[in-house]
Amino acid sequence: MVRRAALAEDVGAGDLTAALIPADALAGARILSREAAVLCGAPWVDEVFRQLDPRVRVDWRAADGSPL
Repeated sequence: MVRRAALAEDVGAGDLTAALIPADALAGARILSREAAVLCGAPWVDEVFRQLDPRVRVDWRAADGSPL
């Protein structure tokens, strides 16, 4: 299963793709939905990023459970 392989890559020896970016580099991202959706899992995302790097900031434009 692809998800298991991706998780094994990240948790195992490290994320090979992330190694291409310098550790001190700053980046931004935006997630766009092309179809109607419901925002689900914002607290989980916040916790994952908090554990990875407490300097990461997520600016939610909608509340968890909101239709998008």
